[in-house]
Amino acid sequence: MPKYSHVSKTDLNVGGKAIKIYKRSYPFSNKNENRLFFKLFTCDPMRINLQLESTLGNYAENKHDKMMEFSTPITGSYNF
Repeated sequence: MPKYSHVSKTDLNVGGKAIKIYKRSYPFSNKNENRLFFKLFTCDPMRINLQLESTLGNYAENKHDKMMEFSTPITGSYNF
């Protein structure tokens, strides 16, 4: 798998333990736009933070997820 692919950047291990989340995407569109809405569920919000930081390239290699070259995040929020 390429080092900067989406799966490589989000399939993380911390201290030898896999950091997993449950994620589903829901496409929606209207006559003006097409979007993809993601819902993520986890037992610890730190897992989402780690994956977001990795996706944005905010770690040692400083290289973002290749998906970021094809999409534009618009907004986000956390609900507990």
